Amino acid sequence: MNRLAGKVAVITGAGTGLGRSAAVLFAREGAAVVGCGRTESTGAETMRLIEVDGGVASWVAGDVSRGEDVDRIVRTAVERYGRIDIVVNNAGVLNSRRETGAGSMGTTLEIREDDWDEVLDVNLRSVFLMCRRVLPLMREQAGGAILNVASTAASQGYPNSHHYSASKGGISALTKSLAVSYGAFNIRVNALIAGGFESPGVAELMPLFKPLLDDPQMRYLWCPLGRLGTSDELAKTMLFLCSDDASYVHGADIACDGGQSIGAVPNFGPRPPAPPLFAEDLLDAATMETGLTDFGDRSFVEGLTVFADALRTEAGLSRIGHMLTAGDIVRMLTNRLRYQRDMGKHPEIHDERIVAPIVVTGLPRTGTSKLQRMMAADPGVQRLDVWRLLNPAPFPGEQPGAPQPRINYALGVEHQLANQFPDFMARHPTEACEPDEELLLMEMTFQSVVSSLRTRVPSFREFVNTRSPEPMYAFIKEMLQYLQWQDDGGRGRPWILKSPAHLGHIPLLLKTFPDATVVHCHRDPRVIIPSFASLLEAGRRMGSDDVDPHQVGIDTLEYWAAQMRRNVADRDTVDPVRIIDVSYERIRDDAISVIAEVYARAGREITPEAAAAFAEYEKRRPEGHFGGHNYTAEQFGLTDERIYAEFAEYLQRFPEARSKTSAGLAT
Repeated sequence: MNRLAGKVAVITGAGTGLGRSAAVLFAREGAAVVGCGRTESTGAETMRLIEVDGGVASWVAGDVSRGEDVDRIVRTAVERYGRIDIVVNNAGVLNSRRETGAGSMGTTLEIREDDWDEVLDVNLRSVFLMCRRVLPLMREQAGGAILNVASTAASQGYPNSHHYSASKGGISALTKSLAVSYGAFNIRVNALIAGGFESPGVAELMPLFKPLLDDPQMRYLWCPLGRLGTSDELAKTMLFLCSDDASYVHGADIACDGGQSIGAVPNFGPRPPAPPLFAEDLLDAATMETGLTDFGDRSFVEGLTVFADALRTEAGLSRIGHMLTAGDIVRMLTNRLRYQRDMGKHPEIHDERIVAPIVVTGLPRTGTSKLQRMMAADPGVQRLDVWRLLNPAPFPGEQPGAPQPRINYALGVEHQLANQFPDFMARHPTEACEPDEELLLMEMTFQSVVSSLRTRVPSFREFVNTRSPEPMYAFIKEMLQYLQWQDDGGRGRPWILKSPAHLGHIPLLLKTFPDATVVHCHRDPRVIIPSFASLLEAGRRMGSDDVDPHQVGIDTLEYWAAQMRRNVADRDTVDPVRIIDVSYERIRDDAISVIAEVYARAGREITPEAAAAFAEYEKRRPEGHFGGHNYTAEQFGLTDERIYAEFAEYLQRFPEARSKTSAGLAT
């Protein structure tokens, strides 16, 4: 500890991934950290992590490829802390913000001049600008340490990684030139040759890396340690190189890459997706990834088999769809394996009590997401953030209370969706540290009919319709107990849950959680159905080049109409005190009063902290912050009359759902 006591460190790109890990570690070791990056929100989270740890840090928002921003960052550091002893040039991008391919894997014909310029500016020009600004200061101080983050791409010829490889190779060369020029002034300059590691940026390339990691022969040829690293592992190497422990290390390319520098160059060219979409291959891939074999109750395998068969024969998956879908299934299976292991070690997980959850449901696009996310801003509740839903089981080596590797994984998914599938993100923003639906937990049972909506797999939908949903709800409860146990118990905090998939199972939902308060959101079906069809179409196009909008419309209408008919029939069989009916318009216009009613029914008080959090959420989360989207019923082969006919029983029971206007598209 305190290896950097009394030192001031400037770290670029400190808002996420490796930069954040380095900033937290350097502060823990006694440095005053000045973090910088483009985004205020990610910087604020880095600062929060440092402050919680008792460290000293400041954040300066800026683009380090711009000289004036670099000047401001350096000036701020000197004004606040009096000197700069360490600079870590970590900021970097895999591709330009305009490119939508997998990472920077584009041919020379696909990379435009402005794409090339942006990657070189962020990755290489920024290093020059920062060094030019701090070297005179370090000369006056008679010493300092500069660490430039390069990559194995600097020394290996990665196919179709042209602008990225050139920028990282330039960093390595610049490092040596600076070392020769400034060693006499006791200024050490080194380069970290970073290999593949778990981070938001690298997660963008996971469709490319995953076949290598899943191939038992190729994974060890590419990376002799056979795995990706973690940002924490790389940060420890960075700490060493910036500390006095490395006082005689100068002008060096230091690799922290699991041996990738001496491994085979990965072939990112066409190759068959791995694993194949057969149940046994998917199960084998999960056991190989985890080293675990005990799935516990294997009744889910029947559903997995039907689902995999339908994906191969009915879904019309593209190559990328095949790869993404296989990866999703293996992710779910690895979480089941890790959960089963933890249950064996900690049977007390079953003793966790799920107390008085608040469950938001209703047809999709009825304001359910806004209501859930606002209530989840209350610091006195438990929430299902996307990072927990994607990976409810801790990663190997993850310390209790330190889930950053899982958060980084989810940030990578968020980044990939925003860059490669912006239409989907505009329709359903999926953000690592925002709550989402427990539908993602339901899908791990391979008995969720909603899985048959993401891809067109009618035989799987028929299979699910013949099965009782009770095992699925029992699994949801177990997952909530598991997540609650990881978070040091419930401590009287209710879960805020949400999924339209509960609509057809209200009695079972209340049987599973007898003290739950259910909020049923209502809106005109003639708006809901084409809106959801638009979302569903965008989701299916992520994995298939053969998507029929009219079929999407039929699937949407038939499924949700059936769910609502079941809901109407069930409403008279449950205690009405347990359910609150609210309109979409009221959620849109006066969500605070809706929350007040829900909390009163659930026996909760809105604390001043909760009220402030609700107001802050509405302020920072405007409707359409990922972009809007337009749609019509006609583009999906539907009409208002047909929609109303299918929902006749619903509209008779809840006539207030029928509106005179279809304005507004919020979810």
